[in-house]
Amino acid sequence: TEALGRGLGKKLKHLGVNSDLAPVADLLYKGSWTARDGRAFKSNPKLNGKYVSAFANGLQQAGVSATIKHWPGGGAVADTHVGAGRTPAWSKMKARDLVPFGTAFKSGTASVMVSHARIPGLTGKLPATQSTKAYSALRQQSGNNVVIMTDSLAMAAVTRSMRQSQIQAAIRALRSGADLALIQGSSPKTAISKIAQAIASGKINRSAAVASAKRVLAWQLKFR
Repeated sequence: TEALGRGLGKKLKHLGVNSDLAPVADLLYKGSWTARDGRAFKSNPKLNGKYVSAFANGLQQAGVSATIKHWPGGGAVADTHVGAGRTPAWSKMKARDLVPFGTAFKSGTASVMVSHARIPGLTGKLPATQSTKAYSALRQQSGNNVVIMTDSLAMAAVTRSMRQSQIQAAIRALRSGADLALIQGSSPKTAISKIAQAIASGKINRSAAVASAKRVLAWQLKFR
């Protein structure tokens, strides 16, 4: 698995790509959409962590950043591309689904993508991508240097279920603790302008934004 990741990383690097939004660290749950689409390695948390770490390490040995996803684990979550999703209770997630992420962080995985799913016992009615409590728990698990990004803000769990534009969702995610907001099909200039206004007005904490910028720049320099 590590050799597979390294081989893919070399091909990506040859094409000028230095970041891959992979691998999936979700557990393999029978009957789930992730199982149907072949998106998860294993159902055993510890074994899954070994596979996830191996693939991520292979990518990064080739000079390509790995991004593990979808924290805190989306194996038992409905497909958030098409609607809202909810994880099992936070207590159960900590005991099982978070294990592969912890293994990957310890092995040096550079970044992580957060799910739009709601986490009972942690985020209330908010998706994880907009929950300060979720980002706080993730930062505690990942350490200070890992880059935290949202899942795509064009997904129905945000646009339809939360009735938000991508830019609105981006501001809420950055305000809550994300380093990067993943926007699709929207004007980058408009998004940057709105986010800059949110920082200037204090809606997004400036010191937190600076810390995120430093984290992202260090990440970019490492995998340039």
